[in-house]
Amino acid sequence: MSDEVVETPEVEETPTEETPEAPTVESLQTQMADLQAKLEKTTSDRNRTAKKLKELEKAKPTDETEVDHSEAVAPWKKTSAVAELRAAGLDLEQARRLVGMVNIADVDVDEDGDVIGLENQIDSLKETFPELFNRDAKPPKKPVRKVDTGDKHTRDSGPVGMSEASKAMLGYK
Repeated sequence: MSDEVVETPEVEETPTEETPEAPTVESLQTQMADLQAKLEKTTSDRNRTAKKLKELEKAKPTDETEVDHSEAVAPWKKTSAVAELRAAGLDLEQARRLVGMVNIADVDVDEDGDVIGLENQIDSLKETFPELFNRDAKPPKKPVRKVDTGDKHTRDSGPVGMSEASKAMLGYK
């Protein structure tokens, strides 16, 4: 073989740094305890957040049509029932009394705001209480008392003044 010299790359020598002291067992245990406390706090926070998220998902309606507007619409349904009863021939006081017999839960409001389900219930009330709704029949007339404010006595040659009237009452002439 040949006498060639194979050069080896030069390795730069780095200054030797002082190696840090090896951690002690106590310092490692302290670090481990700190990390475990952080892990437990993070886990409890994650569990709490997951629980809140589940509650919110349960409370949130999945579709807009499932939103419950019944509390907001209930007074409107009652007012509409009173108006329908008034249109059917009742006065305001009668309508307010009879609206308690209308089942508001069976009344719905459509997308246009029209009240649905009142007609059937009002027809049922008309059958139950026909005397309230019968507007065509005239109520019996009460006899009218005639008040006569006219002077029934004719004026003849009777007493004219107060003193003469007093005398006439006492029998003096």
